[in-house]
Formats: sequence, C-alpha cells, structure tokens
Amino acid sequence: KDNFSFGAYDGALLVGLLIAEARLWNHSLWVCEFHVAETHRQRGIGKRLMDCAAEKAKQAGLRIIVCETQNTNAAAISVYRKLGFGIDGIDISYYSNTDYPDGEIAIFMKRRL
Repeated sequence: KDNFSFGAYDGALLVGLLIAEARLWNHSLWVCEFHVAETHRQRGIGKRLMDCAAEKAKQAGLRIIVCETQNTNAAAISVYRKLGFGIDGIDISYYSNTDYPDGEIAIFMKRRL
C-alpha cells in the first residue's frame, strides 16, 4: 500500500521502471529508482511512468513527489525539470564523498501534485 512500482514494456522486454515509497508522515512519494533503457529514450516512456506515479500518489492523498540526484548529473536534472520538478534543496553531506573526487552534492527535486 505504501510502495509503488511501475514498468514499461516493449513486448516482453522491460524498458522502463519507476519504484517509489510513500512517506505518509509528510504525505510525499519518494522515487527510489527511475530508469528508461537507452534504446527507448525520447519516446515519452519516462513521462508516462512519472504520470502514473503522480496519479497513484494523488489517489493516496500525497502532496508531492520527491527525487534525489547528484549535482554532477545534468542529464537527470534536465529530465526531472521537463517532468515538472523543481530544485527544492541540497545536502552537502548526503554522500560520503570518499570515493568521489568531485565532491558530489545531493540535489532534491520536487513536483507538487
């Protein structure tokens, strides 16, 4: 009830997925995994997956969808913006950064429902 998963298929082949967790204490849906196969990008699959998640979140009485990505992942930030998300916060200590010489920063993006 508190978790959602959606898949996009090309025949029997899974080409996209979205897995999210409802956090009922603050009425939010946190996206844990969101991926579209490279061979199937630019076809609206990601938009359909996110729209399905948004609809289920609304039905569950949630108010926002939250995604987290890195400041170095310009492609993800661009996709999330196209899907209606805006940058809502950062966390400079979210990652250990011991294995990242560029010192990644967590970017939190939210889409209001």
